[in-house]
Amino acid sequence: MQRKGHKKSFLKQQKQLLETKLTDCLKQQKRTLSGLTAIERGGADLADIASAILDQWVSFKLANCCAQELRSICRAIDNMKSGTYGICENEACEGLIPEKRLTAVPWATKCTECQKIEERH
Repeated sequence: MQRKGHKKSFLKQQKQLLETKLTDCLKQQKRTLSGLTAIERGGADLADIASAILDQWVSFKLANCCAQELRSICRAIDNMKSGTYGICENEACEGLIPEKRLTAVPWATKCTECQKIEERH
């Protein structure tokens, strides 16, 4: 069965948005990772060491979040190339993801209803 997809103009706009988000996320990842340094113990008191460890932990968490976002963005770009962007990945549904949802979350892989069902479980 032939399924009608999103308009080409909307897909073009989303592609530009995803590419911009990808570039921004890569820059953020680079900044976050470049700020990581070895923790020096020599002469530092425990409070300074604890503070440095906490800073490192926060940086790692930020880098991990950015890595997850990068994977989602790349997956959305791959879906665009394969012609499946904007189609719910739930095999029982495979309906179109609303443009409003894709505008808010360009890497969304499920329609609003399937996402709600997943979040309940």
